[in-house]
Amino acid sequence: MKILIAEDEEFSRNLLQAQLESLGHNVVAVSSGSHAWGAMQQERFSMVITDWMMPDVDGLELVRRIRTHPESGYVYIILLTGKSERTDLITGMLRGADDFLSKPYDRDELDVRIRAGERVINLERSLKAKNEELARSNQEIERTSQRIKRDLDEAARIQKSLLPRELPQNDVVDFAWIFRPCDELAGDIFNVFQLDEDNIGFYLLDVVGHGLPAALLSVTLSRFISPSTSSSALFPNVASDTPFLSPSKVASALNEQFPMDGIGQQYFTLLYGCLNLCTREMQYVAAGHPGPVVIPANDAPRIVQVEGYPIGLVDQPEYADRHLSLAPGDRVMLYSDGVLDCQNTDGEHFGEDRLIAAVNERRESLNEDVQSLNNQLVSWCGGRTPDDDISLLAMQLLDE
Repeated sequence: MKILIAEDEEFSRNLLQAQLESLGHNVVAVSSGSHAWGAMQQERFSMVITDWMMPDVDGLELVRRIRTHPESGYVYIILLTGKSERTDLITGMLRGADDFLSKPYDRDELDVRIRAGERVINLERSLKAKNEELARSNQEIERTSQRIKRDLDEAARIQKSLLPRELPQNDVVDFAWIFRPCDELAGDIFNVFQLDEDNIGFYLLDVVGHGLPAALLSVTLSRFISPSTSSSALFPNVASDTPFLSPSKVASALNEQFPMDGIGQQYFTLLYGCLNLCTREMQYVAAGHPGPVVIPANDAPRIVQVEGYPIGLVDQPEYADRHLSLAPGDRVMLYSDGVLDCQNTDGEHFGEDRLIAAVNERRESLNEDVQSLNNQLVSWCGGRTPDDDISLLAMQLLDE
């Protein structure tokens, strides 16, 4: 171990140096505190043994300088002193000394003090190495976290790109929506698309669970259901008189294609429908999904209660088509259960009654009313991130 001695008495300095070197240590000895401080600017020492009483810079001042300039790492300091008063020893310890060696001392006592200091130095070095390793690990974790965050943000951007962008152009129906994932990625997804010249298809689905697994399945389903990218499972023959399946057959096809597996245990709820632009007849199926809110132009809104197994939960369930006859000004809202389950700070759910009240209190433009509902949900959550994805797809039949 490399030790620095600061002792103004030549005999004591030489004796101490000889004893330490006989114990196998590398020793540098100087005659004053100022010389010791200068030596520490040039070299690194693991231990300093300094006399208390020295001219110029005494032992306490040298201790203070070492402790207030920790650039060289931790240095174990032993004060060499003839003082034995308790108050003096306390003063030295408060200034930063680690131990004392009282004059006169013998070689065995010196060896014991040095060995005790070595243990402290080794422990400090081990702790420093572990802290440095921890810091490197934390930096790597932070870099990994930032990379994952960038990837999730990009995945979220891609997922949002699957939401309706170019709505079918017509003068019969208008659409508006809310999409608020509880994480970066959502298990909810919805879309609107042209089925043929007279029919518009739409859906809103909710994959059980949250995060990446739910989002991956929701994106897969979005691609599968879209008529522009799907295989022939849902849109078997675009040249025929019926180029698309009925909603109930769509649900059955999805149930067959996406059974709940034994590993991920994933399934999803779905409300899928189509609107005939000529007859204003809405045909739909609900597979474990909350029933739609129907808002007649001249009547009170209501929630249509429906039953049906979620997709993938059981083999060969029976799905039935349901029908709604709509008139100009009527609205229909599809929503995920995150809307009803949205909680305030007291843990109270938003619920069906508040949803009905919210859609009934305003009858302005569809987009403005949907944004008003979104603001109410944000306020109800108290500004907190919701516990579940919140999505809503609303449509309104336009006046003739």
